[in-house]
Amino acid sequence: MKDKGIALVIVLMVVAVFSVLGVTLLNMTLLDKKIGRHVALYDQLYYYAESGVEAVVAELPREWQPFLSFSGVIERLEEPSFRVEMLPFENGKLIRSVGMAKGKSRMIEVVARMSLFGGQVLFSCGDIRLDSVEVTGNVRGNDVVFRYGESTVRGRILHAGEVKTEGGGRYRLLGRSCAIDDTGDVMFDFDLLEEMVDEGWCVAEGEKQYEWGELDRDGCGKVFVPGDLTISDFLKFDGIIVVRGNVDLSCAGTESRVVILAEGDIKFRGGGGLVQQYNGNTVLYSGGDILDRRVGIKPQLMMNGIIMARGDIELGNFALACNEELLFEHEEIFAQVDFTQFSCFLLEWLSVSPRR
Repeated sequence: MKDKGIALVIVLMVVAVFSVLGVTLLNMTLLDKKIGRHVALYDQLYYYAESGVEAVVAELPREWQPFLSFSGVIERLEEPSFRVEMLPFENGKLIRSVGMAKGKSRMIEVVARMSLFGGQVLFSCGDIRLDSVEVTGNVRGNDVVFRYGESTVRGRILHAGEVKTEGGGRYRLLGRSCAIDDTGDVMFDFDLLEEMVDEGWCVAEGEKQYEWGELDRDGCGKVFVPGDLTISDFLKFDGIIVVRGNVDLSCAGTESRVVILAEGDIKFRGGGGLVQQYNGNTVLYSGGDILDRRVGIKPQLMMNGIIMARGDIELGNFALACNEELLFEHEEIFAQVDFTQFSCFLLEWLSVSPRR
């Protein structure tokens, strides 16, 4: 009888334990479902808010001044439901998007900045030939050829022709290689540029061969040279240089913020161990070719800015990093160029990280 009592107690204890476990599991299941519904709604609100960001970005103008003046509110009541507000933010736009569903809402904030030239540091309507270069930014041209030594591209290669190696050259691409239908074009009308020259410009006088150090600039920030120009001194100049001929760059470097627009070729000269550092911000444009004609030992030439040519580009032992600031600073000059074929928007997510 005593044993039966003990067995009954054990059975009752087991039943009680399993009952408690059952209730606990039921509560956990209900809680999981509740959390699942909450998370699903939270995700839904996020994607609705993200849809608002995408809707606004699709409407953003691809020209600088219209982009700066673009503002307003976009609201969508049907699913996906969102309300998006555009606000000025430094040199871009703050996109504040709120996703709405089932009486709940979730806000995300994104800063949109315009990349006028599509993040391109090297642009050529012709071929690009590179020897032992380091590029931070995009490379865009017809054929892109890597020759001699190892090159690194931290960005994309956009090519209308081929990407290939020659002479034992090799390259590392920390981005993507994309075939394009054509390179596009960047063209300045130098007759029109010359018409823009007024009393605010310094105009070189004399022969058709000019040495930068001999020009009477008198503090001007804009210089017009009606012939060929050689720059052999350390370049200390912030502004624009328009040259209706060829340019030879044999200077030791610059820490200036300078734009050089040449109707003819631009050639890098010097070498022989001479250190050349372009530590400021430099934009080079050539209506012809841009060629590295340094001799002997070529030290690495470091440059921040953009190099663009309507002809070919040939560089060796360069370190280039894209910087578009001067395109915006000298908008009156670069207004000649149709950048809408290249421009894009860079998005910085402030409040939450996008789920991709």
